Amino acid sequence: MSIGVWEVGDYPLLNHVEFLDDSGVTRILTPDTANPSPADSFHATHVNGTIGANGEDSNATGMAPKSILLAHNNTGDTYETVQAHIDETLNMLVSNHSYGVYIYNDNGEQQVDDWVMGCYTSSSADWDDIHFDNPYYLRVASAGNSGTDSYSNGLGPGLDKLTYDKNSKNSLIIASARVNFSPLSLGQITSTSISSFSSQGPTDDGRIKPDITGRGEGVYSTSNTSTSNYGTSQGTSMSSPNVAGSLLLLQEHYDNVNNEFMLSATLKGLVCHTATDDADNQYITATTYPGPDPFW
Repeated sequence: MSIGVWEVGDYPLLNHVEFLDDSGVTRILTPDTANPSPADSFHATHVNGTIGANGEDSNATGMAPKSILLAHNNTGDTYETVQAHIDETLNMLVSNHSYGVYIYNDNGEQQVDDWVMGCYTSSSADWDDIHFDNPYYLRVASAGNSGTDSYSNGLGPGLDKLTYDKNSKNSLIIASARVNFSPLSLGQITSTSISSFSSQGPTDDGRIKPDITGRGEGVYSTSNTSTSNYGTSQGTSMSSPNVAGSLLLLQEHYDNVNNEFMLSATLKGLVCHTATDDADNQYITATTYPGPDPFW
């Protein structure tokens, strides 16, 4: 099973021990560059590890540890996702996109107009067209980390923070939560709460976004500082690959049982409608909102 990972700029550290197969060969392919050792970054290495680290360090095991990782930069992402999906040797069903446009830049200046947040833009439509034309492909994308930002002319306090393609109908948009475990080794959940930084919806036309929430705080994964180093990070960039890797396992299981893959609409519906609602979750420590909401 292969999964696409598009990142801003650089690539994961290809020869990290967590990405090597049993023969010592990397499971990461870089279809959009001929450079055998492209520039790497912590972000790309961490995201790819969350999806596919093989478990040399059991605490860093990825969601789909035997997957083939198709690592790209984000230039040409709309075209490249389609090519990776229709390529019969790759047959990519799921891709992860942990990048986007923040409301404010690093200097604290608002860099997008007020109308952008929640608006169904041409970039939203582009991704919806891709899904419509390729019904077995599903794009998974981070919601953004603008949850604590405020600006004029929004839908209301604590709402309406999703920019550009985060408002697409058919992409699966991922929020972030803090998830605590005890003991960690058994994965017993003791508490969960929505991350304060997680960007909220809804869309301006009233649709529920984000679609679902993944673990995005305190995520331990691979680092590019050496071939055997690890690091902890947070953000919807971390929750999105957690979900994307899990979806690949669902497709694998469905194929094992039925000898065919799910339509992406089926996969998206399955995920959204079998998730635990925060209002029904005994571990929730934040204010609860029964039913679908623009936070979780």
